[in-house]
Amino acid sequence: MRHSGFLLIILYLFHQGIPSLARGYQEQHLAQDASIAEQCNGYCFSVLQPFLDNFIQLKMTGDANNEMKDEIQSLKATVNNLQSQLLNSVEQMTGLKEQVKEISAVKVHQKAESVHETCPNGPSSGIFQIKIEAIKEPFQVPCVPSSSGWMVIQRRIDGSTDFNRTWNDYKLGFGNLRDNFFLGLEKIHLMTKNQPHELFIQLQDIKGTTSFAHYKDFKIGSEKEAYKLKSVGKYSGTAGDSLTEHHLNMKFSTLDRDNDIDENRYCADDLGGGWWFRDCAHSSLNGKYYADGKSAPSKHDGILWGSWQHYDYTNSLTRTQMMIRPTSYCS
Repeated sequence: MRHSGFLLIILYLFHQGIPSLARGYQEQHLAQDASIAEQCNGYCFSVLQPFLDNFIQLKMTGDANNEMKDEIQSLKATVNNLQSQLLNSVEQMTGLKEQVKEISAVKVHQKAESVHETCPNGPSSGIFQIKIEAIKEPFQVPCVPSSSGWMVIQRRIDGSTDFNRTWNDYKLGFGNLRDNFFLGLEKIHLMTKNQPHELFIQLQDIKGTTSFAHYKDFKIGSEKEAYKLKSVGKYSGTAGDSLTEHHLNMKFSTLDRDNDIDENRYCADDLGGGWWFRDCAHSSLNGKYYADGKSAPSKHDGILWGSWQHYDYTNSLTRTQMMIRPTSYCS
């Protein structure tokens, strides 16, 4: 419609231009070098040029508008496609959330099933999760092979781990559960407080000879009591009793906490390691490790169990293992 209106205007102007050309012809008496056609062409061009330019510009604008409309339609299609993809993504995310919930529920169930109050009474062995009432989070313990239910609380197999450590280390525990380690006095206290436990100690010397000591009622006090060795119960075994007479009712001592009763010596400092020292020791399973089984003659700071070593404290054991289990296992 716009283009048609401009054409009508152009035709009208062209029509008005004819009389003017005639008058110009009469006044100029037929100019010598200009024909009517030439004058008309020149005049028409001068009159129509602005309108023709405007017309061309309008046409170009219309074409641009058409292109813009096409681009808008294309953008609309792209937006619709993106919206569809977004809806699909939301649905997928919802599905994934449900799957995560299901997997989490399974893991929680499995974790609950894998947590024990003590080492399981069965053929399984290795590292287990233990949960006791007084400790919020479960913790790991090594359980010995067989159906015995014994939990390892201390082990020495070589000299790669230093056992001459602070009070806090012995309180919380240290080392690698699969080799040299100490479980921690606080855990041992809480377990032996909650129910009666027995203690089993395995010993080995440099020659590979082994022995054991078994105590029927093992219990230690709280930190306020300096983890006092409150009970060991009846002894049996082949290593001799190097715990009851000299260490029962003694407080635990470490390199930074002197709780022994010897006024002249600091037993934990002299002998090394943490133990229920008296004045000083008939046994000390956390002493310095000597790979050749011999401590310095003046030191006596090795791994000791006097009754089995004939009270020769220059001899040092090369392997030890302390284990506990509830007495209900054997009842």
